Amino acid sequence: MKKAFTLIELLVVVAIIGILTAIGMPIYQDYVKSAEISVAKNCLHSMDLTQKQYIKDNGEALRQPSERS
Repeated sequence: MKKAFTLIELLVVVAIIGILTAIGMPIYQDYVKSAEISVAKNCLHSMDLTQKQYIKDNGEALRQPSERS
């Protein structure tokens, strides 16, 4: 008796992998998008804290280059 896979068995495995990939990709993409949004929120929060600390230390906000004397 041969211990090999038949073509049908291999096709079934490939089909199952394809179905699992089709189900998993949108979930993975949502996870990546959520992580990117979280990183952006953290960066904005850090910039806000830095600006507030600058105003606290200097008494005013940083001016635009055209407004500087």
